[in-house]
Amino acid sequence: MSDCLRDRGLSDFSKDLAARTPVPGGGGASAYVGALGAALASMAGAFTDDRGVAGCEGGAGCERRLADILREADEARVTLVGLVDEDAAAFLGLSRAYKLDRAEPGRAEAIEAATRRATEVPLEIMRKTCRVVELSEELERIANPRLISDVGCAALLAASAIEAASLSVLINTSSMADRTRAEAVEGECDHMVEEYVTRARDVARRVSDRVRGR
Repeated sequence: MSDCLRDRGLSDFSKDLAARTPVPGGGGASAYVGALGAALASMAGAFTDDRGVAGCEGGAGCERRLADILREADEARVTLVGLVDEDAAAFLGLSRAYKLDRAEPGRAEAIEAATRRATEVPLEIMRKTCRVVELSEELERIANPRLISDVGCAALLAASAIEAASLSVLINTSSMADRTRAEAVEGECDHMVEEYVTRARDVARRVSDRVRGR
């Protein structure tokens, strides 16, 4: 296996995911799905210009905004691809902490620190993917109509990534000794699921209505 999961081809990555190996797992898969959503948002923006686009006044202002959307979508894609490897590293770090001898001084502290890190990575996956939802909402209004289905796909992929990553957060907060920190993380996690998954699905519903001519 390549040291960097992000360098694996699609076929090899899916085989790695299916294999009886500790990584990649759900967190890495979530990051990858979020990256695909960001990539689709970027593509929809790339095929959009300021000529007669609904919701856009045209001119330099619209052109700059489209450039910003492309930049933000690509930054999200790159970050999420990198988080595939960060999630793997966090999980392996947690595994190493649990393998420490029970008599090892500082074992509990090492496990807690590794658990916290294993929580932070999927939480960041969620945060970054929430931005993909926001970009999808904006693209829904201004994108080239021929790319509108891709905007809906981007939103749905983002919703799936957010929900999936939340499970990686919660499995780790459930074992954190610092319950104050755990509850704060769970609160942020719940907020993102409740708000952004709903918003993403609303985008997809509106897109579906448009392509059906409703």
